Amino acid sequence: MAKRWKYIRAALSKAGYTSVASAANIDITSIDADGYVYYTNEYGDTVKAKWDVTSPIEAGTDYIVFTQSTYYLGGLSAYTATIRVNNELSTEVTNACTFTNLNTAVATRSGAVITAVHSGTTVLSATTNVTSTATTNIVVGQFNSVLTPGSSTLQVTANTTAYALTGVSLTNQLGTSVSRTTAKLYYSVDGGAGAIINANTTKTWTATGSSTLVVYDYNAKDAYPTYTGATIRVTVV
Repeated sequence: MAKRWKYIRAALSKAGYTSVASAANIDITSIDADGYVYYTNEYGDTVKAKWDVTSPIEAGTDYIVFTQSTYYLGGLSAYTATIRVNNELSTEVTNACTFTNLNTAVATRSGAVITAVHSGTTVLSATTNVTSTATTNIVVGQFNSVLTPGSSTLQVTANTTAYALTGVSLTNQLGTSVSRTTAKLYYSVDGGAGAIINANTTKTWTATGSSTLVVYDYNAKDAYPTYTGATIRVTVV
């Protein structure tokens, strides 16, 4: 038992707890066969330290994983996503990781935030201060490769109703709501030329009957020419 306490004191000292006062809020939980001392620090984090390791690391960081195997970004500059890396105890260790392999022509990273630059695919690798490495895919330009309208039908009045296309309800392949503020959305009526949906875009139908409104993600169309977007049948009365 005395030898175990010797290891514990040495590990805590290596972690910066060099006095009784400094370790007052430390709760020791266990020590493993490799000599790692597991404890809860003053911030409530589960951490492990060892007498011959320069700095403490998050407990359980023998392997790490990104919480998403793929991060989808819109194809426009400034579209962002926040990455997260966990260890096998589901403790976040993002700030303890070194990141490599990101193709900055596709996306850039600042801290835990990745930002789209140009359509394409790249890999992001994370490594902790042990030997554990994890990778994830960053896909730019395919965020809305599937669009599903909230309603497949729409009824408008000819000539008198200017329908605001910003009000079209859409979700993507992840079940996430999509709007012109989160995607570069275009629309087409009855197979006509596409036009971007801006903040004040409205459409007025002039003749009664049936019409087809298609809303699509510009970047997905650029990547997949056969992509059709969300089709809404419009009844004009």
